[in-house]
Order: sequence, then structure tokens, then C-alpha cells
Amino acid sequence: MKTNNALVPTTLAAVLLGRSESTLKRYRDVCGGFLENGKHYFLGPNKNSVITWDVEAVKLAFHKRGLQARAGK
Repeated sequence: MKTNNALVPTTLAAVLLGRSESTLKRYRDVCGGFLENGKHYFLGPNKNSVITWDVEAVKLAFHKRGLQARAGK
């Protein structure tokens, strides 16, 4: 079931997730990572707009990735 999760800017998302801003950005799909544009993060209308993050979706993605790593997949 999809909920209406609040979107927060990178700085706040990093604090809430206990990760650095650079780590979040590095895990974006455009950088070869597993966080997907339009699902985990959203770009603004301009090149220099803030990236906003769905913290709950990112948290679940990190958890899933951690489970896969521990299962050897």
C-alpha cells in the first residue's frame, strides 16, 4: 500500500537516515546506485533545484539492500 510520505531536502534526509549527503547522492541510480528517481528521490524543475527524498522509501531500500548483502546476493 502506498502512503503519502513527506518529501524532505537532502540535508534533512541525511540527518533522518543517519547517512551523509554525499552517500545519499552516490546511491542514486544516475551514479550507478540503487535509489531510483521518482521513487526514492525527486528532482526539482531547475538544474540547481534541491533534491527531495522520500525518507521511508529510502529507509526500506537500504534495509532491502542490507538483507541482500547478508544473504550473499
